[in-house]
Amino acid sequence: MPRTRVVVYVDYQNVQYCARDMFWPAVPAPPRTAGHVDPLKLGNLLCRLGQPGDPERVLAGVRVYRGQPIAGRSREKARRFYDRQVSSWRQAPGVEVFTRPLRYHRAKNPDGTEYWAAREKGVDVLMALDISIGARSDLFDVAIIASADTDLIPALEDVTGPRFLVQVL
Repeated sequence: MPRTRVVVYVDYQNVQYCARDMFWPAVPAPPRTAGHVDPLKLGNLLCRLGQPGDPERVLAGVRVYRGQPIAGRSREKARRFYDRQVSSWRQAPGVEVFTRPLRYHRAKNPDGTEYWAAREKGVDVLMALDISIGARSDLFDVAIIASADTDLIPALEDVTGPRFLVQVL
């Protein structure tokens, strides 16, 4: 019987924030590291969870999408953490990491001091394109999407059909 190839697509910031909100109390404020997950372990878990209904499932890859902090705008400690995190993911077998530079704008703290606030821009579009390209390139039989971003809906509609199974986490 042929194997069912599973690729897990991870919108990392979205997954981290959802995990933090689910497992950490809001008060006191959770540490910035709260909610971090290991993409390969997440991919293996999600693949295993589908095996009772499809014992031939095999994890074919994990694709992680994340904003990249920029020197001079992000805190140095946060940028070093990001570099170590992405480096370790890239060493994991079957994990591919796709990044886009964060965008910054001036913001104010409650005490009136200014800082550079970061936002991810284009990460969801990059992920949506990759899902569509993956389907057309026969990269997977099952795509598992780890994101709560509704901007991905057109890409999911594009690849959903009799040939592919798309599961949203």
